[in-house]
Amino acid sequence: MTFPTAGAPPRDGDPLGSARLTLLGRLRLADDPATPRAAYLERHPYAAAYVDFTDFSFWRLEVEKCRFVGGFGHMSWVTADAYRDAAVDPLAEEAGGIISHMNDDHADANLLYATALARLDDATDAAMVGIDRYGATLRAHTPAGPRLARVPFPAPLQRAEQARAALIDLLQTARGQAAGGQPPG
Repeated sequence: MTFPTAGAPPRDGDPLGSARLTLLGRLRLADDPATPRAAYLERHPYAAAYVDFTDFSFWRLEVEKCRFVGGFGHMSWVTADAYRDAAVDPLAEEAGGIISHMNDDHADANLLYATALARLDDATDAAMVGIDRYGATLRAHTPAGPRLARVPFPAPLQRAEQARAALIDLLQTARGQAAGGQPPG
């Protein structure tokens, strides 16, 4: 059985540019419905009026595999084990604010990331559309049309508080590249 895709709300009105995940697996009735019932009612207290109807049941999805789409052209299959072992990205809660700040206050840095680090030399402007522990994703405008580019951090971030310093370090690297330094290894 394939479950509907869950994903982030579209940025800039482009649903194809947003991350989404489709879970595939088998559904089974919950062995002990008391635990999911309590969790469900905690989240949806208004459901107390119908949660005990005979046609209301709690189910468990046994994930067999996942299809991840990180945006248009960025996709992969994810194993059930990798899905079970996944952890929430430490920037997940702060990403929207970081992206807004970078786009509102540091458009010049975004363009430099795109031209110097992502090697989109003909980019005329760039906006950050994603950030996570591994790096930032940019949407750059070029004469050939829009392009997505990924700029990795040198090492994965462990805490959201590290994002500012990591972005400043990327900016210093980009400035070095723009001034004629060697491309990153």
